Order: sequence, then structure tokens, then C-alpha cells
Amino acid sequence: MIKYLTFAVCILLGMICYTQNINLEPSFQKKVFEHASVALTIINAESGEVLFDHNGDLALIPASTLKAVTTFSGLEILGEDFTFNTNVYYSGDVLEDGSLYGNIIIKGSGDPTLASPFFSKSENLEKIKQKILRSIRKIGIKCIEGTVIIDNSFYNDSPINPTWQWNDLSNYYAAGAWAFNIHENLFRIYFNRTYKEFHPTSISHLDPMIPNVIIDSKVKTGKFESGDNAYIYSHPYHHELTIKGTIPPGQGLFKIKGAIPRPDLFFKNNFIGFLNDKRLITSTFPFFLKEKTNRIKKILTLKSPSLSEIVKETNFKSNNLYAEAILKSLAIRIKGKANTQNGISAIRVLLAKLDLKTSSFNHIDGSGLSSRNRISTAFLATFLYKLYNQHDVDYFKRHLPKAGEEGTVRSLFNNHNSDFDMYLKSGSMSQVQGYCGIITSSKDKLIFSFISNGHVHGNQSIRIAFVDLLQKFMQ
Repeated sequence: MIKYLTFAVCILLGMICYTQNINLEPSFQKKVFEHASVALTIINAESGEVLFDHNGDLALIPASTLKAVTTFSGLEILGEDFTFNTNVYYSGDVLEDGSLYGNIIIKGSGDPTLASPFFSKSENLEKIKQKILRSIRKIGIKCIEGTVIIDNSFYNDSPINPTWQWNDLSNYYAAGAWAFNIHENLFRIYFNRTYKEFHPTSISHLDPMIPNVIIDSKVKTGKFESGDNAYIYSHPYHHELTIKGTIPPGQGLFKIKGAIPRPDLFFKNNFIGFLNDKRLITSTFPFFLKEKTNRIKKILTLKSPSLSEIVKETNFKSNNLYAEAILKSLAIRIKGKANTQNGISAIRVLLAKLDLKTSSFNHIDGSGLSSRNRISTAFLATFLYKLYNQHDVDYFKRHLPKAGEEGTVRSLFNNHNSDFDMYLKSGSMSQVQGYCGIITSSKDKLIFSFISNGHVHGNQSIRIAFVDLLQKFMQ
């Protein structure tokens, strides 16, 4: 049971303590927090009373805890049943013999789940191609005297954020959000390796194969059990990649995840090859109609899973692509143009409706990948508290992973006292670790936010210290 029988407010070196019998302040003086900027805010979800606050007004780097703001804002503004729609059209005329004198046009609306290899609710790449093929044949098309056009115009800014770090770009987790995304914009690079440390490696193959890609690999084996320390360097529009770093020694192949340089061109080439195998395409060049008006007819809509399901996937796996796609959909809904800044403005509209002060919130992207994002634990905890008042605990349970069991927090609190459960979003990058969410017990429901920046003893040490902090509070 939570021991906050009497809440005496005391000011000590600018820090506030709300309990007489549990004093967490000494824990923040431990060596693990040496040189760190660390904050923790805990709020009673029912009354709104601040039960504990340490440096709650500090504006800190949130890492992926920012996804809580993006995803829950998406649910509030777009609704849980919102879907991304990818529409397939044909232009021109279908003659009696089944010849299409025109093109197949696929227009993206930012669906990050299209042919996802990880999302169980999504159909894979082959099934997507088969579904489009069936729709083409259903209207009588037997031969295409044109080509496949991927319309990527729905978004009007860069797929990546200009503040993301150079060594993140072209790696899968920083694939960026395009109007047309496919296979989570992911391809895998498989390396041959040996048991010897610090020896050159070679590339075995790519999956899926990316046409025209040129890879300059400088990857070597590192120390045993050193993990994946190989990074891909390139520009998101370029097909020339440089890979530097190390992979662990061992037997067999080792894979790393890269970002497809141009998802639209990849799928266009892949789908044209597929249609050629089915003897449908006769040209790789667009068919230009003689008439000034380009006749376009829709033949298929590919719908994503519901936003509720996408938000769950985003927060369980901390998927950056999904978060950025949600942000740009907010931009369309509120501002009419899909770009990052309009998405941020849309969230600001919601925050104003919730009567939240945003002076400690500097918002740069939707995923938290930018190190220029800033947020305070008091702001983040209050944001979640406001949403709790409009919904219930099940709202958080549906969209946040359970500590000790699920997602990125499955190893957190897995040995904790069973008197309480936690549903939370984690976030981490170099010298940044954070958590936010809800704690539930038979008698209490608490909203919390924790962030540590600049610690020098490693993120794992901070995770252990965070668990210790909350377990002391929940004694």
C-alpha cells in the first residue's frame, strides 16, 4: 500500500517532499546520479494532488517518453478508429481486349504499417502485391501499356527531421516517415564473420534486395558479446551507403537493419518486377494521355489497422516511424498540410484545451529521436493526469506496455511486489533515460514521470535506481 498518510509540504534546497514517512530525497544524492540532471513527479490520479516532486520543472531531454505525448494526442484528435488509407488508381482507358493505355497509380497517405514485417495486424509484402494484382485483374486489365507510379506527394516536408544525429540517419530506427512507406522502410544487411576479434567482415546479401544500392562496408568484428555497433551513413535520398563499426565475432551470418533509401522507388521496382512475372506490364515508362484531363479511377483502398492498435504497437516497441506518421496525420487534420511543424502546432492546440502550461516543453519531432526535445516531468505527468480524468485506467492499459511483461519494459519490475502494476512508456538514448505512465493498486492510482539526463554511470544503473525509487515510494 502506498504510504502517503500525511502530506507535509516542506521546502529543502528547492526540492519538495510530500510524505512524512517516506523521504526519497536521499536517493537522489547517490553516486548513480552523479553529475546528472534528474527529475521525478508523482501525482494522485484521482485527486490531482502532487505526492512527490523532485526537479519537476527542469526541461530535460525526454527521448522516447515523448511518444506518450504524440500517441495520446493522436488518439484524442484523430480518434481510436482512425486509419491510414493507401489508394490504388488507374489512369487512362481499358480496351475491350484488356489493354490499359495508362498507368497504375498508388497514392500514399503516410501509412507506416503497410507490409510491416513486425506488426501482426499487417499483411506482408507478398500479400499486398497479390491484393493489388487481384484488384487490377478484377476490372479486366490484362496488359498495361504504361507503368507503376508511386504518388508520394501527400507529405510536403523531409521524411527525416533535420535535427536527428548523422549516425542515426539511414539506420532502420531513423528511417523517417514518407507519404508512402513500405515494409517499415526496412532492409536487412547480412554479414559473413569469423570467430576472430577485430577482423574484416564481408556482406553476404540484402533482404529485401534494394536495386542500385552501393555499399562501402568497413565493418570489422569487435570483442566477443559486444553486440551490434555497426552504423550506416548516408543521405535518406541516396543509394550510396557507408557502414562503419563492429559486429560481434561468431559463426554464421549477422544482420543489421538499414533504412530503405527511397521506399517509393523500391516498391515501384519490386512491384513492376512482380507484374512482369505475371505478364501484365509492357513498359517501364509512364503512359501520357493525349487529353488535357487525366482520367483517374480508384480500384482499391488498403486500410491500416486502427490508430488504437498502431498506438499500442508504437509504445510497446518504441517505433519511431509510427510516431512520426501519427504526428504528420495530426498536421493534416488540424492544419491541412502534412509536415512536422504543423503536427507540433496541432498538439499545441490540444495542450491549450487541456489548460497545460507549455513553457517547459520544446517540441522538435514526434518520436523523441531529436536530442533538442525538452520536457519537464511535471508537465508530462500533468498531461497524463488530464487524460486520465477524461478516460480511465483501461485507456492506459490498452496503449502502454505492462512493466515486467510487455514491450520495451518487459524486464523492468519483473521481480516487484505484486500489490501494484505499472503501465509505462520508456525512453533512452546516450546518457538519457526516462519513464512515464500509471501505477495501479487495489487502493491507489498514480501518474508519474521520471527523466535522467547526463548521468555518467550508464543507463542500466539508472534503470535500477528508478526501480528502487518507485519501490521505496510504494512500500
